[in-house]
Amino acid sequence: MNKWVRRFFYFIGGIVALIIIAFLLLQTRGAKNIIRNKLQGYISKKTNTEFLIGSIDYRLPTWVELNGVLMRDLYKDTLLFGSRIKADVSMLQLLNGKYQVEKIQLDNMYVNLIKQEKDSVFNFQFLIDAFKSKSENITSKDTTLIDLSLNELILKNVRFNMLDNKTGSYTRMSVKDFELRLNNLDINKLNFDVEKFYANELKFQLLLQDKWKDTSGKIRTAAVWPTIKADSLILKNSFISFEDELNKIKSTNAIGQLQLLGFNNLENRKLLKGKYIQLTKSAIQFDHVVVENKKPVIVKDSIIKIEELGFILDEMDLTDNRITYNNNSTPIKINGFDYAHFAVQDLRLKALNTSYQNQIFQSTIASFAFNLPHAVVDGNVYRVLSRFFGMDTPIDTTIGKQVYNQLANELLHKKMPGLYNQALMDFGATICKPQLPLCNTCPMAKKCKAYKNNMVGILPIKEKFITRKIRWLNYLVVEYKGYYYVKKRGAGDIWE
Repeated sequence: MNKWVRRFFYFIGGIVALIIIAFLLLQTRGAKNIIRNKLQGYISKKTNTEFLIGSIDYRLPTWVELNGVLMRDLYKDTLLFGSRIKADVSMLQLLNGKYQVEKIQLDNMYVNLIKQEKDSVFNFQFLIDAFKSKSENITSKDTTLIDLSLNELILKNVRFNMLDNKTGSYTRMSVKDFELRLNNLDINKLNFDVEKFYANELKFQLLLQDKWKDTSGKIRTAAVWPTIKADSLILKNSFISFEDELNKIKSTNAIGQLQLLGFNNLENRKLLKGKYIQLTKSAIQFDHVVVENKKPVIVKDSIIKIEELGFILDEMDLTDNRITYNNNSTPIKINGFDYAHFAVQDLRLKALNTSYQNQIFQSTIASFAFNLPHAVVDGNVYRVLSRFFGMDTPIDTTIGKQVYNQLANELLHKKMPGLYNQALMDFGATICKPQLPLCNTCPMAKKCKAYKNNMVGILPIKEKFITRKIRWLNYLVVEYKGYYYVKKRGAGDIWE
């Protein structure tokens, strides 16, 4: 009995030893070259096109890396090229048809998707056809569902083209640095829970040419909008352009920095809600032609249903931006302000509770200014200057207005006029208040002449003021059998 037990353990030990030896051999350069050649040959034969891999590296069963990848389409044009593709993936789950990916990193990638005018599909369709299931008996399970989970996507110097020559839709995108972290991803239901989105030097261009024709005679319904929850989105040093030749809309946007916090459309996919948006040092241009036609667009018995989108923002902050707007259906005005054609330079805007729903735009403007070298002189500024310098010149006279305007412009910070103006107005509204000013905690109190001379309650001075008179009024209440005598006041009474 002991003899057979020993033989059994020898057998088990031998199998374990072979597995360990095989695993170690797979880590050698020779084994990796063999796997590269096998994979390269299998995909080339399966797709009937050229597929090359410069080298392959991996650490089983956690990650795999492909270097120098090239794939051509059936027209022998480049479909995909990349210097490095690395995926941290659970390889054991691949056996069950589950794609659990921790991180994907693409370096120096070029993806070129094209649909020719004579074709009905894009040039990557042969990949789908090559690897889809050949069985026609599987009807109980929806094979279109993808069991995919992805936590992080990193792109370095990636270019992407999606050119549809048949419909006239052209998308071009390139990015230097891109990072996407996901809390949850559901491709089948189009649910995206984003923890972080960061892009630097992103260029995105979308062109829709006026050449699309629908001959199917079918009703085209609107696309299903994805559900998005984004905690943080940052876009820097980027350029985004959109042009729709059919509807005569064009927008070109040079983004210095765009930051969005707490955005989602969980309640309504067509209504985007956000906590905060900041746009800094950017140039936004929007050109369009207003077409007076609210009926559905009909093209050869095909109806396009257009769904309106909306947004709600808790707080919006625009700093040092240039905004250009042109309604090209309206001629340019020579005199006066042209609401259809204007360009705003160095715009500073803070707004609360901004919304656009059902073609209605609403917002509460907290502050609005242009970063021009001109001082803003309002009631807060008058009060601060009068008290700090101890000025008794009345602020409501012509001479007083000239004196205060001249002083305010002399004190103006020429390099940051917008920030200076806003700071001075905020100081007057929160510290140097008309009533009960916070002199004890004011950082300027030591140099304030009104505070030193006990004149805070007097300054600023107004020449014109309302004269208060004390009047005593006597009233009689006449009552008789539950009735009251009432006399109506006429013209020239006490309130005049």
